[in-house]
Amino acid sequence: MLGAYVVQSEAGDYDPTSHQGIDYISSMPFAPQTLQTPDMLHGIAALHRLHK
Repeated sequence: MLGAYVVQSEAGDYDPTSHQGIDYISSMPFAPQTLQTPDMLHGIAALHRLHK
C-alpha cells in the first residue's frame, strides 16, 4: 500500500494513457533490488490505479 502512495507522489494520480503496465514504476526503488520483483511492481501498480 505504501508503495502506491509513493508512486502517486512521484507520478501523480493514475492516468490510464500514461501509466500502463509496470514500466512507469520499474525504476522506482521500493525494496532492495533482489527483493523487488515484477509481482511486487504489478501489485503496486494495481493499487496506484485506485488513486485518482
